This record gives sequence, structure tokens and C-alpha cells, in this order.
Amino acid sequence: MNSPILVFDLGDVLYQVDYKKSLNQFGTLAGKPLEFDPDELFFRDIFKNFETGAISEKSFRKEIRMILGSESLDDEIDAAWNAMLVGVKNRRMADLLKLKKEYPLFLLSNTNPIHMRKLETECPGLFSIFDKCMYSFEMALRKPMIEIYEKAADLGGYAIKNSWMIDDRAENIEGAKLAGMMALQIKNDEDWKGLMKLLAPVPMNNY
Repeated sequence: MNSPILVFDLGDVLYQVDYKKSLNQFGTLAGKPLEFDPDELFFRDIFKNFETGAISEKSFRKEIRMILGSESLDDEIDAAWNAMLVGVKNRRMADLLKLKKEYPLFLLSNTNPIHMRKLETECPGLFSIFDKCMYSFEMALRKPMIEIYEKAADLGGYAIKNSWMIDDRAENIEGAKLAGMMALQIKNDEDWKGLMKLLAPVPMNNY
């Protein structure tokens, strides 16, 4: 069999995300603390619809204003929404560069155009590592829908049964397995270290 295809998630696998930072910024725009659990708020239909391109940026901002009870400017909403984007996990990026010498690497992320404009400006070197980057809002699908893994394999030109999905969320791992992929959940640095030991053709970074 050829070398396995490695398909990586972005948020909290390769790039640190902190939902509370956006929640706090939205609270500032609302003029009061928001009494939401970040996981509950940011996985509402509005955010899922934005990640699949079902609603436009204009509609997204309009709905955010309704949630906040605020007339915030577009730039203010975008800045609050992007506040969760903390930074690249540089050690993992260095490991990817080593893996790239031995494996085809792909990126499959649930994301949206506002985030991607910031990320592509901030860390173009990360995205250039991959053979292809695939985003939910461009595919009109999102993880853990089985169809997104199948469509990603079609777009990437690889066999789904020879591919690994590497993701932080359990439901995305389960969706990948149902689609016929192998999969590994990365919840912390120990999980990442284990993945690197499993795949590394050469010594990886010390931890």
C-alpha cells in the first residue's frame, strides 16, 4: 500500500482556539457579560450555517447583532469573532514540515470566510505545507457529515480507505470512521506526541 494520506483538522490541532475570548468580546459589544457556555453558543445553527456557506457574511453579522442586541459595526463584529484565534502551534507546524517529506498532507477544516481571511494573512506558511486545503464553507458541508470526508477524498484525489483523519473533536473522528477513514483524536500534547512517534520516519521534536 502507498503511504497513508494524512488529513488534519485546523482548530485546536494545528492552531490554538479560545472560544471564551470571542465570548468576552461579544459581551463588550453587547454592553454586558453574556451568560452563555461558549460550546453552546458557538455551535448554534447560525455558526453551523456560516461554516457551510448557507448564510452570507452580511446575514451572519445581522444575526450576531440580534443575539447581542447591539448595532455594532461590521469591523467590530469581525474583530470579536476573530478574537478566538490565538495562534499557530509552532512545534506542531515544525513536525508537519518533517512529515511532509514522507506523507501526502491535506487540511480539512470547519471554518468560515471571516476567519480564513485573517488566518491566511497571519500564517500563510502553515497552509503552504499542505497538498490541498479544504474548507467547509467552500464545500457546503461540515464535519462530522459523512459526505464531507467523501468529497474531500474526491477533491484531493486520494482513496478514503488509505487516509487518516486527525481531529480534536470526538464527533468528527466518529464521522470519519463512518466514512471509511482511519482516525485519531488529538486532545493534548501527549496525543500529538503519540501520533508523531507512530508516523515519524525521522526523529521529531523533543517534548
